Amino acid sequence: MTGPGSVAQRAYPEEFLSGKLTQVDVAGIERELRQLWQSAESAEPDSQRPAVSRACALNLILYSTDDDAETTAGNLLDEISVSHPCRALLAISRRSQGASLEAWVSARCHLPVPGAIKQICCEQITVRWQGEGVQELPSVVLPLLVSDLPVFLWWRAASFDRAAMSPFLPAVDRLVIDSARWSTPWSGLRDVAACLAERGGLPRLSDLSWTRLTAWREAIASAFDSAGTGLSVEDLGQIASVEVSYDDKAQSQVVLLTAWLSSRLGWRPVFVEYTTDGGIQLTFARRKRKIEVTWSPHPAAQPGPGSLRALLFRFSTGKQMTVQLEGLDSKRVLAIRSTAARPQVLSPQAPAGEKLIAPAPESSEPRLLNRELDILGFDSVFEEAVTVAAEIAELYELE
Repeated sequence: MTGPGSVAQRAYPEEFLSGKLTQVDVAGIERELRQLWQSAESAEPDSQRPAVSRACALNLILYSTDDDAETTAGNLLDEISVSHPCRALLAISRRSQGASLEAWVSARCHLPVPGAIKQICCEQITVRWQGEGVQELPSVVLPLLVSDLPVFLWWRAASFDRAAMSPFLPAVDRLVIDSARWSTPWSGLRDVAACLAERGGLPRLSDLSWTRLTAWREAIASAFDSAGTGLSVEDLGQIASVEVSYDDKAQSQVVLLTAWLSSRLGWRPVFVEYTTDGGIQLTFARRKRKIEVTWSPHPAAQPGPGSLRALLFRFSTGKQMTVQLEGLDSKRVLAIRSTAARPQVLSPQAPAGEKLIAPAPESSEPRLLNRELDILGFDSVFEEAVTVAAEIAELYELE
């Protein structure tokens, strides 16, 4: 590893401001970063490189164990920093027999508007630990946080690892997880619920799988508050069954959506069993009524966390409603159909007024994260849904 200051002294402003990683001495990251900024800000701007203006509104720690984290996570931070200028700290942990700790710095710059004379720049610090556990990673990353600014920890890992996460949490205002990335979302959500039950065990919490469900939850809620569907709030108490079709990679989403329905409508999970076609059927109880929820997974056509495909609600009154992900004019939408709807009422724009159109769910990871960076408060609805998800997980593991 190079000595203090030696790399920063050799770095040119163009390399630093272009986003190229510049290796620095771990013991003097702040000092070397300050030298790089001084060099960049004192350089005369030209037609190829406008003047520089630094910006920082928050701290974002992105924790990753991925083999390609330097590239993949770096690209995500590049896009996120456009909407949320921040000090981005990419904390990489990889298992290795030998122990090593290395660090790099780079600037993330963009023009706020085309033709602007100043580019807005924020900074990224990459710290990579190779060895067992997280070891020295938190002790290097946490002192680099900018004081008096909110701290977000994006736990972009394959599991909810409480032991690895704990050293970071005292400094964190909001923790962002993504249960879609977990190899076992059942046990992960149960662990999250256990931590939430401690109340002091976690900071304010978000799950990108929950954020992916925002459009679905809004579409379902609006269907019972729209004259066009022929349904009303009273019909919620008459739901007899729900069938959920989804990409097989979207298991955490279907668990959270079911848990949301259960927590909002007072359903109590009582039984879980496999269906003959490889799906799962859950039985809920509310007073003396029984509600059946069936999960039907399908092979995902594309890589990634997948998505819900369709929901079919059946009511004890004989009515039915579907909420389905469809393509319309080269874009995706959620189409709501109801057998209780009067003709030509649902949507004047739709053919024959047969459906109500709602915005499609967001799938872009940077855009999902950008939504969470605007939130600092607790999400009590999410936390209640996680509690029910843990109860479903208990039944699932007993099956």
